[in-house]
Amino acid sequence: MSQIYASGHSIEIKGGRLLIDGKAVDAKLKHSLSKGISIVSSGSVINSFSDGGLRVTGGTSKININGNTIVIKGDKITVNGKEVDLNAEASANKEVADEKFDEKLDKKLNKDARKYLISTSKDDEIEIDGVICRRIIALEDIVDENGTVLVKKGEKGGYVQSRKNLSEEGCCWIYDDALVFGSAKVSENAKVRDDAQIYGNCKISGRAEVCDNAEVYGNVVITDDAKVTDNAEVYGNVVIRGKAKVSDNAEIYGNTTLCDEVEVSDNAEIYGNCQLSGKVKVGGNVEIYGSVVLSGERVIKKESDLVANFNNKNGIGKNK
Repeated sequence: MSQIYASGHSIEIKGGRLLIDGKAVDAKLKHSLSKGISIVSSGSVINSFSDGGLRVTGGTSKININGNTIVIKGDKITVNGKEVDLNAEASANKEVADEKFDEKLDKKLNKDARKYLISTSKDDEIEIDGVICRRIIALEDIVDENGTVLVKKGEKGGYVQSRKNLSEEGCCWIYDDALVFGSAKVSENAKVRDDAQIYGNCKISGRAEVCDNAEVYGNVVITDDAKVTDNAEVYGNVVIRGKAKVSDNAEIYGNTTLCDEVEVSDNAEIYGNCQLSGKVKVGGNVEIYGSVVLSGERVIKKESDLVANFNNKNGIGKNK
């Protein structure tokens, strides 16, 4: 079907724009996957014509095109509940008339979308390490378990490479200018914010949060209520769970596991096969490596703390 003719007007959505009588009008359209056309008419007659379109005459016409509701009553036309001025020039705003909308790419990226769309606008595109990432757009309100709206329908989020980067389930979301790409996945109720970057095969789940300028890559698993913030860097096969927190300029890698209420901050560096649990706090310029196991309530921020907590003869811990 090419066009609809209703109440003396031709109506068509083409290239992300609404055309009325062949002219782009200033109307905010939904980038919806609800493709197709439906017509509800009151006192109208609907006829088909030779070019494959439909003609609606008389009465009030309510038309739905690709998820956008258009109501025509006399000379008054409303689009998605907002009246449009047929005499005004169409806005250059990309949300209204997006000349860069790629319909073919949209079908490829958003075929099974329910929770969010991946924008195809060039303005919502960024390249990092040769990978093209695109902003996400909420298709519905994202609501947490308490009924709080975290993201409003139509609101833009951060960037993904593909749909596998963000689950359609739960209230997980990628905010601001955060990037998630490669085979990394954010699921359940996890959040990625600010300018954080997650890539590789990382899995962020539970109520975990990665934010600020944190960078997470490799095969890292961050789950439960764990947090990685500030300029922290986590990579390798690290597992962070429970209420563990990594912040400041801390660096965690190797096969390290952090759980419970462990906190690693400042310029601390932990790697190897280390396992930290309980309420252990590591900070300062401390470096811990090897197969160290620490638990209980311990504070390690200088060399003397290392000596007090475990045998340092084999170089399994030191102050940088």
